[in-house]
Amino acid sequence: MTTISRERAICMFYHLDYDKTKASELLNAIEKLDFEICYKDDPCKPFLLYTNSIKADPYNYLTYQKITEAPEKNNQSEVKTKKIGKVLVNQAQLINFLNTVLILSFINANKQIKKMRIV
Repeated sequence: MTTISRERAICMFYHLDYDKTKASELLNAIEKLDFEICYKDDPCKPFLLYTNSIKADPYNYLTYQKITEAPEKNNQSEVKTKKIGKVLVNQAQLINFLNTVLILSFINANKQIKKMRIV
């Protein structure tokens, strides 16, 4: 599964190389218009959608996670990160993965139930 941040997705949408400052400017511009960058099935195919449309159908329109800066050791708790084999797993990545898998399995189960009712 591909993990793409909200910042990288906005650059992909506008066909630009990823740049932190440019991504920030683009995100501010779409937020002023009340749009959000999201995807439907494939996170590699971002598109813009009105924020209320996403809220009305959150199972079909999925949003990207924001980049979280590394927390300061003085004020904030540390991000839990574990190294499993050669893969580095972040708690936020794990939660995002589980939410995506569970939502997709829920949607597929509903489709199967609808097919069974039709027959």
